[in-house]
Amino acid sequence: TVAVVGSGPAGLAVAQQLSARDALQAQLETEHGIVHIPTRGESVVAGIGGAVAYGIGGIVPLLVTWLFPAHLETWAVLLAVMLSLAVAGIVTARAGKTSVVRVLARSLALGVGTLVMSYLVGALIQ
Repeated sequence: TVAVVGSGPAGLAVAQQLSARDALQAQLETEHGIVHIPTRGESVVAGIGGAVAYGIGGIVPLLVTWLFPAHLETWAVLLAVMLSLAVAGIVTARAGKTSVVRVLARSLALGVGTLVMSYLVGALIQ
């Protein structure tokens, strides 16, 4: 929940109570909704998970280009990339203890958007 601190004596009293223990934590929670600040260990685990997911995600389209005939390759790569982005997003979100839905939405939107842009540029050059 996000608290709104008004002006005046009541607002000042609330602000003083919120920041009595940890002013930075109070500001992060009230203004940005950040309740948990990850430790260094959690950040490292999330980073390693992202690196592993990135490597696995790069192998999938390469395998698809080897396994599928040329006339199906475009659609097979698109589906394989979407599937690998979803799996990688889930693994990364769980490793980093973040929202799976938000990570999936961001990963799929950026990944598929990048794939579409690459395809369009390739089509223009060809």
